[in-house]
Amino acid sequence: MQKYQAPNNTGMSTSKGKLLAAILYPEQMVFKYDEELPVVVILLLIYALVCFSIALLFLNLTGSETFWVTR
Repeated sequence: MQKYQAPNNTGMSTSKGKLLAAILYPEQMVFKYDEELPVVVILLLIYALVCFSIALLFLNLTGSETFWVTR
């Protein structure tokens, strides 16, 4: 004859519940460079704009006639 026992603790307060909660809802990980990423993107955009303006300046100073569409 088999005996069955009713569980006395259920939910997230048990050890298995805490393990399941840790798998389903992990803590948010913050990497070291996540905070600096927007600054780096802005600096790269500024660098690209400076390089583009210098390229346009050199094109105008050399007197070359360029068109956006090639023939």
